[in-house]
Amino acid sequence: MIQRRLLAAALSILVTGAVAAARADDDSTSGRGQLDKILAVLRLHTEAASKACLSAMTEVHETEKQVAAHQNDAANHTDLDIAHDVLESDYQNSSQICGADAARVCRNGATGPLAAPCAAIQTVPPQ
Repeated sequence: MIQRRLLAAALSILVTGAVAAARADDDSTSGRGQLDKILAVLRLHTEAASKACLSAMTEVHETEKQVAAHQNDAANHTDLDIAHDVLESDYQNSSQICGADAARVCRNGATGPLAAPCAAIQTVPPQ
């Protein structure tokens, strides 16, 4: 039970950080948008996030930090381009991993507050 609460708290922190960084970085491509839809479901049902999802979100968060660090270093544009590519890949991986958790939540009942987020992930194209 305590482990579940810790996982839920960790997901909440990671999701909040990822969404805030994603909104600040408008240059990212569609991977971020797909992940945002998935995370909207998991924000409402944090206990549904698997350890694999939490790990994937940790990777996203770390890569976002790297992108932010390179944003100020205009002299090394190659590193920024690489960091953006890695970030997009992390968004896609996280969408796939966390998407399975979100889909499971939605299959078990997408009513009330879950109705809109679950409907949104149904429009996410397969990876």
